[in-house]
Amino acid sequence: MRFEHYISMIIIIVISAAMLSGCATTGVGATSSSPPQALIGDWLLDAEQAASDGNMTLLAQLVRKLENEGVQPQDGMDDPMPRWRKMAAAELAAMPPYRGRALGPAYRRGTLAAGQKLTVNQTFLAGQNASVSLSSTNSDKVLLTISDKDQKRKCEAARKCRWMPLFTQRYEISLINRGGKSANYYLVVN
Repeated sequence: MRFEHYISMIIIIVISAAMLSGCATTGVGATSSSPPQALIGDWLLDAEQAASDGNMTLLAQLVRKLENEGVQPQDGMDDPMPRWRKMAAAELAAMPPYRGRALGPAYRRGTLAAGQKLTVNQTFLAGQNASVSLSSTNSDKVLLTISDKDQKRKCEAARKCRWMPLFTQRYEISLINRGGKSANYYLVVN
């Protein structure tokens, strides 16, 4: 009986080890399957270009992707989605319905002239992952910086900043166009 007990224990250990190694390789505890915010910003820029070019098939595909992610403009910002939906209405009607998330990241769009700086404030919650991403037409010249309430810089990047706030507080998000020409941008905050 004692030998069978040891065999049972070894089997349990082997199965547990296999399950744990399977969890590590399948990404348990990894981030969700939603696209990175920088990709959402790229979709917004691409949709704007597709609308400008009259490419309604591409515009409809991008509108559907954005709807699936549930992106919304920040308060007070112009929302191009209704205009894009109207432009690509025929193509959207031919597509199957989508089932998206109820809430998603917010975005801000605009244009920065050469040398111009934009500063906005956003509250992020303690203990929850925070991220801000930037997509712009002059991406190598537009700088994204995040600072806390004490003006301590949390991040400086060309595309994306991610961190976990220790305290719920407002952060200053700055965009600076260091290039010689204007740049259209989408700033995605989550």
